[in-house]
Amino acid sequence: MSIIFVIYISILFLIAELGLLIVKRAATQLTKKPKDKKSLLVFWLIIPLSITAGFMTAKYDVWDNTNQLVFLVSMLVFSTGFVFRWLSIYQLKKEFTVDVSIVKNHKLYTNGLYAVIRHPSYLGLLLMVSGLALGMNSPVAFVLVVFPIFFAISYRIYVEELVLIDAFKDSYREYILKTKRLIPWVY
Repeated sequence: MSIIFVIYISILFLIAELGLLIVKRAATQLTKKPKDKKSLLVFWLIIPLSITAGFMTAKYDVWDNTNQLVFLVSMLVFSTGFVFRWLSIYQLKKEFTVDVSIVKNHKLYTNGLYAVIRHPSYLGLLLMVSGLALGMNSPVAFVLVVFPIFFAISYRIYVEELVLIDAFKDSYREYILKTKRLIPWVY
């Protein structure tokens, strides 16, 4: 029963991310030249491959009380990540795009979730895939899902921060000094 729910959650995840890809593309007439450095392509290769590898190594046959508790925690982690990701996207409004680009009249947003960390939508994404991976009931699945996606997120953050430093100069450098990149008070 629990693995069926994990499959449904991963379908929800896919639909939400595809929706973002369709709806939140940067309009070319409103942006400076995108400087993505293939980071979106890395996302769209790594995420499905990692999740597929996780499902291939998931433990479907062992669901004792401990596994059920881990499953409940996994759904809490996933749900927290989902809310965090979409709240951060909502807070950025038109400045959020799936492309690495600066929109016309782009303002550096440093309030709300962005007052604590610079990339809360990626923290939300990391929590979502971590919850999904925990629900697969296998340490191997967890490693196969979370680690590659964490490295893809780290690369994407690197690319974005180069663009943001170029666009906002000292304002962004000061923001870097006041906040952590992805995990509050840690990284």
